[in-house]
Amino acid sequence: MAVVSGVEEPQTEELREFYARLEKGSGGLGVLNILKVMAHSPKLMRAWVRMGTIALTGLELSGYLSNLVTNYLLTGRFKRAV
Repeated sequence: MAVVSGVEEPQTEELREFYARLEKGSGGLGVLNILKVMAHSPKLMRAWVRMGTIALTGLELSGYLSNLVTNYLLTGRFKRAV
């Protein structure tokens, strides 16, 4: 299986600033690995963060759906609650 490494040290000023904003707002989590992988395409990464922000803060979802969305955004897959 192919593995795509994440961008650990951003090379552009724009990406460094974006990482800094993510780290500041992450509550101590830092930049998530999925975002480091997406940093190979900064436009995709910014769009993913905007979508995640809206999904987590701008929608009125039931607890179950909110958990599904959060899990998918963090892991890239759904886990069913038992």
